[in-house]
Amino acid sequence: MWSTKHRDDLALQSIQKALLIAPDDPALLAQQVRIQLRLGQAQAAQTTLARLRTKAPGTPATQQIEDEFRVATNGREELATIRLMARSGQSAEATRRLVVLFPHGAPSGSLGAEYYQIIAGTPEGRVQAVGALRQRIAADPSDVDSALVLANLLNARGETRAEANRIAWNLATRPDSDRSASLDAWRHVLQSAGADPAYLAALRAYLQLVPDDTEFKDRVGVIEAQLEAQRQLERNPDYIAQQRGLQALARNDLTTAEPLLARAAQARANDAEAVGGLGLIRMREGRRDEARTLFLRAAALAPDNRGKWESLARSAQFWGTLAQGREAAAAGRPQDAERAARAALAIEPANADAKLMLADALLAQHNWSAAEPLLRDLLAAREPNLSAVRSTQTLFENTGRAAQVAPLLDALQSRFTAADDRQGLAQLRADILGGQAEKLLAAGQRGPAAQRYEAALRLAPDAPWTRFALARLYRDLGLPQLGRVVMDDGLAVSASPEMRYASALYRNSLDDLDGAQAVLAPIADKDRTDGMRALERNLQAQQWLAKARAAFAQDDRAGAAHALDQACSLAGDDPNLLAAVGSMWIDQGEAERGLALLQNWIDTHPQQTDADVRLRYGDLLGSAKRNDELDAWLTTLRSDAQLSPAQSARLEDQALRSILRQTDEALDRQDYVAARQLLARVSPAGRSDKRYAFEVADLERLQGHYAAARAALAPVLAATPNDPEAQLALARVLEQSGERRSALDLVRTVIDGAAPDDVDTRLSAARRLAALRRPQEAAQITSALRVAYPARSDVTVQSGRIAQDLGQYEDAEALYRLSLTQERAMGVTAGPDGTPAQAALADLQQRRNPEIETAWIPAYKSGDAGISQFRAWQAPVYLQIPYRYDGHFFLHADTVHIDAGTLDVSDANSFTRDTFGTLGAADKLAQSQNVSAQTVADYAATLPYLHQSATGVALGAGYTSDAWRFDLGTTPLGFPVHYMVGGVRYQFDAGPASFSVSGSRRPETSSLLSYAGMHDPLTGAVWGGVRRDGIDFHSAVDIGTTSVFTDVGAGMLTGRNVASNQEVTLRTGFTLPLYQRLNTLVSTGLVGNVWHYTNNQRFYSFGQGGYYSPQRYLSLGVPIEWAGRRDALNWDLTATVGVSNSYEKDSPYYPNGLPPLNSASAAINSLWKTASSAPGFSNLVNTASSTRGVAFSYGLSGIVQYRFNRYLVAGAQLSIDRSHDYAPSSALLYMRYTFDGRKQDNSLSPRPVRLYSSF
Repeated sequence: MWSTKHRDDLALQSIQKALLIAPDDPALLAQQVRIQLRLGQAQAAQTTLARLRTKAPGTPATQQIEDEFRVATNGREELATIRLMARSGQSAEATRRLVVLFPHGAPSGSLGAEYYQIIAGTPEGRVQAVGALRQRIAADPSDVDSALVLANLLNARGETRAEANRIAWNLATRPDSDRSASLDAWRHVLQSAGADPAYLAALRAYLQLVPDDTEFKDRVGVIEAQLEAQRQLERNPDYIAQQRGLQALARNDLTTAEPLLARAAQARANDAEAVGGLGLIRMREGRRDEARTLFLRAAALAPDNRGKWESLARSAQFWGTLAQGREAAAAGRPQDAERAARAALAIEPANADAKLMLADALLAQHNWSAAEPLLRDLLAAREPNLSAVRSTQTLFENTGRAAQVAPLLDALQSRFTAADDRQGLAQLRADILGGQAEKLLAAGQRGPAAQRYEAALRLAPDAPWTRFALARLYRDLGLPQLGRVVMDDGLAVSASPEMRYASALYRNSLDDLDGAQAVLAPIADKDRTDGMRALERNLQAQQWLAKARAAFAQDDRAGAAHALDQACSLAGDDPNLLAAVGSMWIDQGEAERGLALLQNWIDTHPQQTDADVRLRYGDLLGSAKRNDELDAWLTTLRSDAQLSPAQSARLEDQALRSILRQTDEALDRQDYVAARQLLARVSPAGRSDKRYAFEVADLERLQGHYAAARAALAPVLAATPNDPEAQLALARVLEQSGERRSALDLVRTVIDGAAPDDVDTRLSAARRLAALRRPQEAAQITSALRVAYPARSDVTVQSGRIAQDLGQYEDAEALYRLSLTQERAMGVTAGPDGTPAQAALADLQQRRNPEIETAWIPAYKSGDAGISQFRAWQAPVYLQIPYRYDGHFFLHADTVHIDAGTLDVSDANSFTRDTFGTLGAADKLAQSQNVSAQTVADYAATLPYLHQSATGVALGAGYTSDAWRFDLGTTPLGFPVHYMVGGVRYQFDAGPASFSVSGSRRPETSSLLSYAGMHDPLTGAVWGGVRRDGIDFHSAVDIGTTSVFTDVGAGMLTGRNVASNQEVTLRTGFTLPLYQRLNTLVSTGLVGNVWHYTNNQRFYSFGQGGYYSPQRYLSLGVPIEWAGRRDALNWDLTATVGVSNSYEKDSPYYPNGLPPLNSASAAINSLWKTASSAPGFSNLVNTASSTRGVAFSYGLSGIVQYRFNRYLVAGAQLSIDRSHDYAPSSALLYMRYTFDGRKQDNSLSPRPVRLYSSF
């Protein structure tokens, strides 16, 4: 405190007393050094400093004291020089030297205050000084020296003078400050404030401390008088209106300001501010002549402010002239604009705006040579005009010097210092790049165009339409998400109305209606353009369309109609929205209603019906499949309208799509002639479209012309080798032509090259993989897509199909049901088979349809009555019960009746009679006993079992799935011989091939003997009932449209009292289509058989099996099959011709010997035991037979089936086979009832009931 009052002697005594208490306190030692220096005690100060260095070496406080000591001793001369330089205005040099003098920063105390006062002499130093002084005072409120310096610095500027007043006021009332210095500082502040009423309280407080200050007494009186006058004025209504008007004018609220200032100018006509304020309003309203008059009046009323108002009058005249020139230029009157610009230059010859207007007027008149000097003069100015740069760009581009624009911008770059100008210059560069991008895009060079757009955005990131152009380009390149990122980045840079509008337009192009509305919503109504309002209506209409689509998906036609009505009302006179509503009605089958909406608009707006609207109507005709009307419409449009290149391309696209649509329908009907005729009508422009090549390739592929299909795709692949559609089309051709490995490699290449967000390409590739029997790979694709696009129904449906291919049926059902919900949300339109999800779910549910079927099957085969003759009927009943989606349990109950006829035992038929049972042995035994032939015949006539038949019911049960089939049952219970049968089969696919392997026991059903067994008339013994225990292998492979198959079997044949046998069989061949249409297939092929049996067991004596078992059988057959359908009728007719060659070896009558005779006579039984040694018994041998050369055969079979309704199917079949020693015939009547209604069966061939014995 003593130091602030300049009593350093007393201050030193206080410090010395304090040091007695705390002798090593660094702060006390430092303060003692400063006081000693001020008292001129340099030696004592040096001693104290040495002591301080010992106690606090190297601390900031010690370093600071060292600086102060050095300055007070050796540096006094330098400090004096610095003070002189600061007072003489050399503030920068003084600051530099002061910083060198005090390397450890500002000293403390009064010297520190002086330090900051000196460095405040520079602008940057002032900021530093004010900040540092505020920190010092906050840290040490008793630092009076710093407070005084801060008050002086703050007083130098009006905006900080109030703070200076508070500091000085506080210092003047503090007891620890130098009162004289504080009052002096405060007086300077108050003098600087002048007669400002804000300082009235401070003046009064100052006068209380210095009551005899007459200057401030007078100033207080003046301020009080002003305040009183102001209070009276503020109660004047006209003045109030004036002030409120000026305030509104300051806010640029002309609507509020105009009536207020008009009233004030009328009531206070002598008030220059009121009159001039009204002039400013007229100026801003563009009424510059009135403004000029008002400004001149204000100048006359306020002589002391005449310069301001006369300057405004001249400005009004000048800008009025420029405004007239701008109006003329905007109206396309460049000569008038030139005259106005020259008149403005007469007022202000150096005005850059007037010069630029004159240059632009000359440019508009193509007076390039006159405009160029003006522009060069503008560009040569110290601060060149950016608009002049744009006009110079126009000059260069129109005089063949476009290449000079970029160097010009480079040369001017450094001369534009303002941020706005630099941004404008960058925008010019961006505009140049954008123009280059547009030209590249028009030339089809999309990659270089994208690079130019990207470079433009680096220069002008807030350019909304450059972003929009780049986003659309990315979208057209199949990268819509990247386009979305471009627009989102733009919103992050600048959420201006134009940026929001551009972003909303892009989102709308992606059908992201909610996103578009969300981006558009924040734009204030006053900032919305007509285009923005139209887009908002369009989005609302599209939302109603989406609601209508969802309602249609839920069969809510009333709700859909209401939604479409709402969309129509929002559409108003917008033909595109009306067309969108019409398109939806057309999709729902109401073509007339849909077409009428746009047709009526065309009829009532003939002048507004341009080519685009007519092309849109063509789209509707195409959707309605009005092919003839569309052709006529496009022909008229082509001849009548002057089409732009884009419109011509759209017309050709419509024409091509119409033909492709009709061609697809012909291909679905398999009417390849009509399809080829349609494609021949495609125009040259359409033939250059890759879709035409794809359609030609499909036509050739479906006919099996794989080379031609590849040739059709070759130009597309040559032009765009990485086109995924073309590659997948080729993969399909390769797959169906048998080059599956190449097809698979190509599909994998497409997947590797497809962007992660290219959903359509990845889904198409997944479908190809599924067709190539690679469901696991397909599942990897769909799984990734489901993660990225969980709400897309097409992704979900395809995921379900892959799950179904993998046998994951419950997962597939869950995915299908999820996709149904997604389709409803997306408003997916149902086709003839429903939506994709509905069709897929219906297809899956066919796997678990319970059904029951039955039939009546008569059969006949000629033969020896009572022996090999075969008359039979069978009545199977089959019940199928689903088990989840995996497979079915089934039950078989087949009633079988077989009748072999009555054996003729007369002597005339003795040869045939002796081939049955043991009758041949009995005949030989009778001959050895000299029994006559007639006696034998008479005796035989008394034997039982001369007429044999059998009736029984075969039972079977099992389970079948995609891969497995298990069954267990019996041959008909009630037959003389019956036994357990069953089998296991496993089948699987491997690429284009399918395989199955099975092990089974099945009956031989070709005769009563082999199937049911028979009784020997003589002994009553039963033999027959042959069963085959075997293993069978089946394989088939599709090579293009040709199917190649092979069946291999091996079995052991045994029966009751029947000699065992072994068989090996081979059946192989191929089939191929001759004529194929949607509802018709004519095919042929070649079928070969090779059979080998160990023993010949086709005879009917005891121990023989009664089934055909040659030791060699070779055959070739050529079948011709015609399968087709019409409405509910299906048929399949087959004719077969063939040749065969066979060989059978000798076979003994009784390979297992004779059975015992259980006669009542022991003598007869004993005699029977000698039968095998009777004369001639050894000659009872079935002799070998073989085909000489080849034998010819033919066969006819036909089956028809009719579907009465969704549940009931009935059919009939007839089969006749004829060969040199084999002539069976059979028929079939059947009926099938399905408990769950089935969808339309599109298969060609009927499916007859199958007997359990034929498994």
